[in-house]
Amino acid sequence: MYHESYRPLLEAAMNNDWQSARVFIDNDPGSVKASITVCGRTALHIAAGSAHSEFVLNLIEIMPIEALELKDRYDGNTALHLAVIAGLEDAVKVMVKKHKKLIRICNNEGLNPLLNAAIYVSRKNEEIIRFLCDEMQDEPTIFQGHSGAHLICSITHAALYELATTLIDRHPSLATAQEDDGNSTALYAIAEKDLSIPTAYAKSILSFLTYYGLCEITKKPSIFLKVLFFFDHNSRGFHARQLQSIVVLELVELIFKQFKKMNGEDKYQFFFGSNFIKTAVKNGSIDIVRMCISTYPDQLWIPQERRNIFEIAVKNRQEKIFDYLYEHMNADEKILTTRTVESNGGNILHVAAKIAPPSRLNIYSSPVAQIQSEIIWFKKVKNRVPRALRNMRNNADEIPREVFTREHKDLVKKAEAYMIRTAESCQVVAALVATVAFAAAITLPGGTFSDVTDATKTGKPVLLQKQSFLVFMVADALALFSSTTAILLFLSIYIGNHTERNFQLALPRTLKRGLRSLILSVLSVVIAFSMALSMILEDRYRWAPYLMFAVAAFTFYRSLNCPLKLIFELDGIEKPLYWTDIKRSPTIRALSDPSPVPWRLAVYWEDCLRFLSSIQFRYSHIYGEGNAVADLLGKCGAITWSQWWNEPPYFIGNRVKCPNILKTWFKWTSKN
Repeated sequence: MYHESYRPLLEAAMNNDWQSARVFIDNDPGSVKASITVCGRTALHIAAGSAHSEFVLNLIEIMPIEALELKDRYDGNTALHLAVIAGLEDAVKVMVKKHKKLIRICNNEGLNPLLNAAIYVSRKNEEIIRFLCDEMQDEPTIFQGHSGAHLICSITHAALYELATTLIDRHPSLATAQEDDGNSTALYAIAEKDLSIPTAYAKSILSFLTYYGLCEITKKPSIFLKVLFFFDHNSRGFHARQLQSIVVLELVELIFKQFKKMNGEDKYQFFFGSNFIKTAVKNGSIDIVRMCISTYPDQLWIPQERRNIFEIAVKNRQEKIFDYLYEHMNADEKILTTRTVESNGGNILHVAAKIAPPSRLNIYSSPVAQIQSEIIWFKKVKNRVPRALRNMRNNADEIPREVFTREHKDLVKKAEAYMIRTAESCQVVAALVATVAFAAAITLPGGTFSDVTDATKTGKPVLLQKQSFLVFMVADALALFSSTTAILLFLSIYIGNHTERNFQLALPRTLKRGLRSLILSVLSVVIAFSMALSMILEDRYRWAPYLMFAVAAFTFYRSLNCPLKLIFELDGIEKPLYWTDIKRSPTIRALSDPSPVPWRLAVYWEDCLRFLSSIQFRYSHIYGEGNAVADLLGKCGAITWSQWWNEPPYFIGNRVKCPNILKTWFKWTSKN
């Protein structure tokens, strides 16, 4: 029963004032287990709920064991329930050590402290859950049935994949345990997570190094990685995502290892009794999809909400899953899958013609990148379907191209407005830079000679003999030329034709070139200004120009976030042909293989030649067969493949035993 006389103890517990609480308890020993709130909570409940660890530890020492079992009248929680939620690891361990029966006491909802912690699971109470699982090893029922499913699903939803792997390894039945709704499983919780690597992380320095096998992803980063993280935050994010992907893959493999032990009927119910495969496709969980198809190939044909997973991949723009499914179908399956129609009579190309879901469309920040990605995706699907389906009409008498135009009409208008607005703004900046660069070229730093007695010097710059003057003139000329180029490029955008077709390549490329020219002009102006300042002040304040240049460079770098982000977005959508060729090269295939990779210089040489050939193919594909650059590259490639200098790399790489240092280097660069 609550009494107003316990208010001092209540305030002391809420304010973490142990001294006042100890004085009150010494005067009234019974207050240590008394209800001091209206809902029947003791001082231990209040301190545990307020996350006052030291107060809780002191109070446990003087409390009798039976007082630890007291529940509140609100939801029947003990102090251990609240301590687990608050993340008081030391307090939880002390309470369990003092009275182990506490871990079996359930609240009004039938949840013991472990299951209660699973509801509020987070990183801060991960160790507590691990501790409680160890303490409850002699109670296997908690890890079975719906309680086990609730536990493993909650842990997986909280992205505690290492803990989930440990539990499934100890209790294999958790791998396929289902909650009451029959849909929630550990695999479904993984499928709900978007584990894809963001574009910014994918373009980080660490991404480049790991892609070519020059750096390994380890749980404990090396000194080199720590230095890299300091300068490149995207590399830190890439490292974290890669570590997470490795752990998730181990967890998925463990789940499917247990899944393969199920009988046929249970396996069918597990697959088709839930929507985890559909969720995995929507979120791009390629590892889950790959294992599902290899384990149960018929999964490709079973409809998920009246669509097969191939259609779901097309609808949600999941390129990796789309490519994987298409590559693993025979010719008949490809025709049958692409002919699958919607309720309105459309085929797979009609599905691709519809606008992407907002979750996929909003990956790109600008409408230009959004419409470009949509056009490229539609053309990719179009190239995979039979020609007869390209002009097939649905019940509304629309071919796929007409559906695409209708669905993306508003997005094209937004992209057009964005392009014009960006071109107008950038034109103003480019014009200002051109004005400044032209004025700087006329009014040179230090002035010119005006001595009429020496005609050879009249009109020449006073500082002409200084080395900095050459840098100044080159930077100023570069600023003028690049700014005027930017003006013309943005002008072509402003007065150009903003049709749907032009948003695939022409307009985005013009925008990228204009932004790059503008960035180059601004950077050149900063360099020219710094050089002019250094020439004028070098005799008196020699340190000032360098300090100002450093500040200007840092400010310039920080201000580039917006234009560079747009350029990277457009570059990421428009993938060069030679990049896809390199991804299929022997070197990259070897680096992707987890087995030991033999080092061979010949393979690296083949990659370089393939790189040259693919660039030549790219130019001929874009600009036509008669293009001078493409012809020149083709001749260089033919000469390189046929002449004698093609032999030494093969000879060295395949036959000659290299020194240990060189051998170590090649082995290091070939690490996975």
